[in-house]
Amino acid sequence: QKSGGFLANAFDMRVKNLANTNVMHWAGRLFALWEGGQPMELDPLSLSTKGFSDFDGSLKEKDTFTAHPRFDAKTGRKVGFQYQPDPVADLTRISFWEFEAEGFDLVQRVDVEVPGFGFYHDFLVTDSYYILSRAPVQISPQRGLEGLLGFRSMGESIDFDEQQPTQLVLVPRDGSEARYVDLDTHFCFHYANGFEQGEKLILDFVRTPSLELGNASAQQKPLWEVMELESLDPNRFTRYEIDKSTGSWTKQELSDQHVDFPSINPAYSTKPYRFAWCATSALDGVTAPLQGLVK
Repeated sequence: QKSGGFLANAFDMRVKNLANTNVMHWAGRLFALWEGGQPMELDPLSLSTKGFSDFDGSLKEKDTFTAHPRFDAKTGRKVGFQYQPDPVADLTRISFWEFEAEGFDLVQRVDVEVPGFGFYHDFLVTDSYYILSRAPVQISPQRGLEGLLGFRSMGESIDFDEQQPTQLVLVPRDGSEARYVDLDTHFCFHYANGFEQGEKLILDFVRTPSLELGNASAQQKPLWEVMELESLDPNRFTRYEIDKSTGSWTKQELSDQHVDFPSINPAYSTKPYRFAWCATSALDGVTAPLQGLVK
């Protein structure tokens, strides 16, 4: 929210492109990324701002671009997506792009509509699929009205329904009809890697028990002073194995540490791999600020 309180923010639905979530170096060019807007290109040597980029015409005027693009190590392609919720129509429009190796020549764009309001921060790509986690979230009518009136951000208006399952959205890379697989209830902010072995999909990501975005706009103090992190269930680095034919699944926790922001060697993206690196807290297994690294 901008300064000025209620009167300055009421009915102002403009979105500022923060370009503050991630960076991408591709084809000799550097970009700052934020999922709500187009990439901001930077000079890779001086870091001076060059301006918004549509990737040489690949993005349309109102397209946004993910803060977490993926690399397909088997094809050498860079893969990205966007999502644009439409609460009135009760659906979310999603697009996927595949760019040729070391460039922005567009190989393909796949557009789909997924039922319901969606909050998709990250995704995975495997040999056959683009994969999203559809958490049981929706805009709270009351808090959504408060957001419209400028009392809180729209992100703080999202409700998480612990009684509903989380779904995997499996979008075939050939553009055919999407599939949905019900899992246990959770939220996923960040994926590590995904790959296919025969009839199984192997997905590794940080499993968050629920969505906690805080209520910073309604507080006079910063979030870390008013939120009791230790009371929250910790995030766990988790592997799900899904049978592509039946939709049955199993899950296994790969670490007992509280973690986030998983990363792997990109040479193994979409392939079986051995190691992941994550940010972790200084307190063993307890939700706390991320202050270290774990392999």
